[in-house]
Amino acid sequence: MKKTLWWMFDLFIIICFMLFGMVVADIHEEELWVGAVGGLLTHRIVRMIIVNFRNYLYGGRN
Repeated sequence: MKKTLWWMFDLFIIICFMLFGMVVADIHEEELWVGAVGGLLTHRIVRMIIVNFRNYLYGGRN
């Protein structure tokens, strides 16, 4: 159950980043898919930073 909740939360965060990227792309008159891809890439980078920071704090993978 806990893993499912985290998966749903992660999906929600992905959608938020994609929508934000699409809004920014629309403001700058770019294609919307560019903003969506930018949102996905931003999510992956932020997730890698958070996971690596957590591993650093706890001394290994959890």
